[in-house]
Amino acid sequence: SYKTAILLINEEAKIREMMLDNCKEVIAYFKENKEITATILAFFENGMNISKTSEQMHYHRNTILYRMNKFTEDTNIDIFNAKYCAEIYNLIRLSQANQ
Repeated sequence: SYKTAILLINEEAKIREMMLDNCKEVIAYFKENKEITATILAFFENGMNISKTSEQMHYHRNTILYRMNKFTEDTNIDIFNAKYCAEIYNLIRLSQANQ
């Protein structure tokens, strides 16, 4: 989404801090839940394909689905809704960059 894109490219610290503050709960979630975060990244990098993700990660597809649903349950963000995918992906990358 435009919010994370602006956050990633914006050099003005004040705007960057304000936007980071708005996303801090989700970023903290990604930092605390490494397995779910890795699963979500693999899911996106495999074209949102559960079977390809499970093959790449060497987990049963139900494990992948469980983690995806756990994320949705914990954050109220529907991981399977395409309109959130870019923003979630960018927030994960941002959380990894700020470790």
